[in-house]
Amino acid sequence: MALAKSRNVNIEYDIADITGYDLGENKWDGVISIFFPMSEKIRENLFQSIKTSLKKGGVFLLEAYNKKQLNFDTGGPKDITYLLSLDEVADMFHDFEVILARDIERTINEGDLHKGMSSVTQFIARKKL
Repeated sequence: MALAKSRNVNIEYDIADITGYDLGENKWDGVISIFFPMSEKIRENLFQSIKTSLKKGGVFLLEAYNKKQLNFDTGGPKDITYLLSLDEVADMFHDFEVILARDIERTINEGDLHKGMSSVTQFIARKKL
């Protein structure tokens, strides 16, 4: 926040239970999801809410453990229904301009419970103008 302030950038954010949070319509310039494990039960509705909430030209950025993470003992959910696949994300955002869409293995170093080689999905897409 200090960096944003020093550069005259206003950042608006909320901290809430996403399963009951109204993201609004055409409200956000960007939505970021970093290692937020979401069950299959809420994923489709949440992704649809994100799509609706983004302004035209708005960006969705996601990095999450994918289903291959079960092959690693380096963190993330052990329940496969909380892990996603690149195909799932790409299908939900098929009407967006995809900037980056990949499954990769990379080293995670975020504390004792999330450390080591991991399998993640990285996805960035822009809502069409």
